[in-house]
Amino acid sequence: MKRKRTIKLLFLSMLSISLLAIAAACGGEENTETSSGTNVSDTSSSSRPDSSSDGMEEQVTDYMLDEERKYTGTLVDGKPEGEGTLEWVLTNCVYTGEFSNGVYEGKGVFEWNSTGDKLEGIFSCGTPITGKYTYANTMSYEGEFNTEWKFEGEGIFDWNTYNADGSVKAYGWKYEGEFKNGSPEGCRGKVTFNQEGKGEGVYWFEGEMSGFPEVKKGQQGRGYIVYPDKSTYEGGIYYTSEGEWIRYGEGTQNFFYTTFTGASAGGEASDKIYCYVGEFDGRNYSWMYGNGVMYFSDISGNPTGYIKGTWNGLIRVGPYTAPWAEEQLLDRWKDTEELTYTDGYLSLFNEYMDKYGETDMADKLLMLGDSQFSKECFSQATDLFADEFSAVNIAIGGTTSAWWRDMLDELILGAPKYILVHVGGNDIRTGTPLETAVRDTKNLIDELAVKYPRAEIFYVSGIVGAFDYEQAFDEKLISLNDQMEEYAEESGNFEYIDVFSVLYSVENKSNIYDERFGYLQEDLFTDRLHLTKAAYDLWGNAIKQSLLQFTNGK
Repeated sequence: MKRKRTIKLLFLSMLSISLLAIAAACGGEENTETSSGTNVSDTSSSSRPDSSSDGMEEQVTDYMLDEERKYTGTLVDGKPEGEGTLEWVLTNCVYTGEFSNGVYEGKGVFEWNSTGDKLEGIFSCGTPITGKYTYANTMSYEGEFNTEWKFEGEGIFDWNTYNADGSVKAYGWKYEGEFKNGSPEGCRGKVTFNQEGKGEGVYWFEGEMSGFPEVKKGQQGRGYIVYPDKSTYEGGIYYTSEGEWIRYGEGTQNFFYTTFTGASAGGEASDKIYCYVGEFDGRNYSWMYGNGVMYFSDISGNPTGYIKGTWNGLIRVGPYTAPWAEEQLLDRWKDTEELTYTDGYLSLFNEYMDKYGETDMADKLLMLGDSQFSKECFSQATDLFADEFSAVNIAIGGTTSAWWRDMLDELILGAPKYILVHVGGNDIRTGTPLETAVRDTKNLIDELAVKYPRAEIFYVSGIVGAFDYEQAFDEKLISLNDQMEEYAEESGNFEYIDVFSVLYSVENKSNIYDERFGYLQEDLFTDRLHLTKAAYDLWGNAIKQSLLQFTNGK
């Protein structure tokens, strides 16, 4: 899919050049005023109506100005004047509109009938100043032109190409901004990638361009992104030299349509996180980082309160340190009260410690990790492992490898025989650089090995959903898996369990393909992040078989 799109984009770089060439072909060699052939005043005396005095006006129909050009309209001193139609007989081009002293002047429409293209605009001295150029395939440019008929100044190029049924093709995009010499290269503007307004992906970005409609890498701009969990972000974005879209600067993350409860960000468990407005630093940390306000609502979206502070992800790490005024609050929340922050992760962790802290773990399997491992999602885990392994699941949704490292000193679950670890996905999902995510995950495994020297530790691979909007995410998670598998062999501290490949099929084709595993079975995901029960059965059995293989080998 990506290669096909590149070919189309390469074609676009030639559009303004082809426009100039076609216009020149319609004009004929005798035109001297512009290379686009707009000057029609150079008519010989033999081709003009007889006139003995200046200012002679005559109406003509299908009058041959020369052997190639036919004119219908008003002639003054043998030159087109006022309203008229000029046709190129050989090249099948037509201009209909206003003339002055033989050249296009005022409103007019230039049509290339051989290609189906059309330019409707305002002309001056024989060249378009502003107008709309519509291509036969429904692409269009609307804006300013230079004297060579190239896009120049402010304009909109819309590759809003339609299917036969009138729907917009998936690769449709629109660019609004500056043009120079027929291209947006080196110019600033806004490119909208998702013309249909559906699904995940980067919808628009405003910044400097490097072509049609390529964004210059390594720059700060603004944009709008829809994520697989249905959260959205609008605000500052850094587009890296590797082609990754990172939240950076000030912005708004909307959470209302996600599964995040209020407790995930220190609020009430009965509420939802509505949105976060504040600072982001995905280049150096994760996503939300700095001063900001977390807004909460009930399940209907009615405001219930807010928490302001300094944030690192969903965790409030300190007070709000920037200048503050109450009018900064979103209007709908101005009648609500500021809530007291409660670490939801920590609260749930403490609940687990109260419940399991005194449990004899000598023959038990301890599970820790994020939501993909939690009781709420992987509900059949304890039953699945009940016969051969007695499982205690303390996985907490939203947690990262770094968070679990911070909790290691608090873990007092005796000496479990086995430890299953599933972390790393949230590190990458929240914008942590790959090398940082790998480092933190390795460190967690190493510290678990030191804390529980008698335990057999297993790292369960991350899983990739259908994140086709941002291939970089998939590639990072796959790289994390690969590096953890290599580290298992290198360190000898743990075993690597692959649950990634079991979600693929060689036979059942889908939109996501990996040459190593086959086709990703998208129907196994509930939200392109979490799994269905059927998928968890596959996943759980893969884990169980790996555990049995290991223990039997012992």
